[in-house]
Amino acid sequence: MYLVFGKAYLLLLAPASLLAIYAVYRRAKRVQEGIRRALPGELPGLTPRLALASAIALLLVLAASEPRVVEVKRVELPLEEAYKLSGVPTLHVVVLDESKSMLSADVYPDRCTLAKRFAEKYIEGLQPSDLVVLVFFSSSSNATGPLPRDNALRALDGYTCRYRYTALGDALVSAYSVLAASGLPGAVVVVSDGGWNYGSDPLQVAQSIRASNYSLVLVRVGGDPRGSLMRDVASKANGKYLELDAFSQDLAPSIASNVSATARYEALRLAGLAYADVTVETPVGREPLLLLAALLAALLFRDGL
Repeated sequence: MYLVFGKAYLLLLAPASLLAIYAVYRRAKRVQEGIRRALPGELPGLTPRLALASAIALLLVLAASEPRVVEVKRVELPLEEAYKLSGVPTLHVVVLDESKSMLSADVYPDRCTLAKRFAEKYIEGLQPSDLVVLVFFSSSSNATGPLPRDNALRALDGYTCRYRYTALGDALVSAYSVLAASGLPGAVVVVSDGGWNYGSDPLQVAQSIRASNYSLVLVRVGGDPRGSLMRDVASKANGKYLELDAFSQDLAPSIASNVSATARYEALRLAGLAYADVTVETPVGREPLLLLAALLAALLFRDGL
């Protein structure tokens, strides 16, 4: 915290006014000494008056100079200003369902293709400083290493849906293990039809990851009735849930871009990194300074000049 002045040049009046007051004081003192020699007796002291006059002059100069208190505050940036954090690296674990049920054509052309399209747009929306891990899962999970954005897009070309079983809970465990080992702020995005039928119970896993400081988004693709499980997982894990069905599939690219920006921001916010130092200037009111100057003037002239 420090003080600045809107009209700092007026501060030059301070030494000038003090010199003028001191000159008057010196002259008054000589006159007083002459009176004391001619008329011996007790005369009022001039030093207190000098101090009062000096204080009044300084207060008036300060009031005229428009003083402001400057503070540097650490504030949380809103999502709209997340672009200021583009240089901070985040790790995004994109979890993709490879089970055969993803070949269902209740969305065009099928769930697998729509999931891939969503993942592509999500990754394209990330910053150059970000890294991506792809986790492909069916009965087991297979993860790539952390990849730059462009490399992750190339690795996504190998995504197919031709395996049995859907171990959604195990895939979540794998994703969170990757994030915990990385030490980076991160987000998990799961794209699946939600048909869990193998491995760890996703709801129990969701409860265990609820307190983690990572962003979580679950994207249900298609209309499999079993997919409602993903909504429950999101609720228990304190994540976000959305659906891509026959009505919203055309919006998948724009939805993915929005999810990418939001997930990245949430990852930084949860890690305590979505902050910036902001300089705040607060004007110092003239009124208190002028009031104090008036009170001192009343004391100065209480017994006359």
